[in-house]
Amino acid sequence: MSVTTVKDRIDTIVTNVTGVNEVKDGLPRNAVPGNMPFAYIATADARVVQAGSAGDTLLLFERDYKIVLVIKPWAHGIELEVEAAAEPFFTRIYDVLWGNPGLHTFTAGVPNNDPLDYVFDTALTGDSGVVNIVVGGLAVVGVVFSLTVQEMTDQPGGA
Repeated sequence: MSVTTVKDRIDTIVTNVTGVNEVKDGLPRNAVPGNMPFAYIATADARVVQAGSAGDTLLLFERDYKIVLVIKPWAHGIELEVEAAAEPFFTRIYDVLWGNPGLHTFTAGVPNNDPLDYVFDTALTGDSGVVNIVVGGLAVVGVVFSLTVQEMTDQPGGA
């Protein structure tokens, strides 16, 4: 499965989280305060978890994805205000990604029966808490969620 397919599905899921104005394609070149809060999905580390045995060409492969939620521009002394603004997202992001092994989409808060082919499992492994981030040259405050996606894929050179 391609990274783009998985990122697109995460994008679709996060787009439907109440309060997220939009999910950008990749790292934004600019961060417009009026569009916040917004998110973008970034790829991170990847590793082979288990290689197939003799005659089996499948790999269990996992890749980490970062869901970067940009909440508001940074300003001195807004830490508590941003923490209060971030609080609902801690629950909402976990609600749609925790225990969602096939990266199902949701309709009105109910998971659809539409797992991604070859996605074996997912694990929302944590978040950064409220942190300062630079996006498009602007200092902003947000939260980075870490999602690990395991998928079955053919070994390079496999039949």
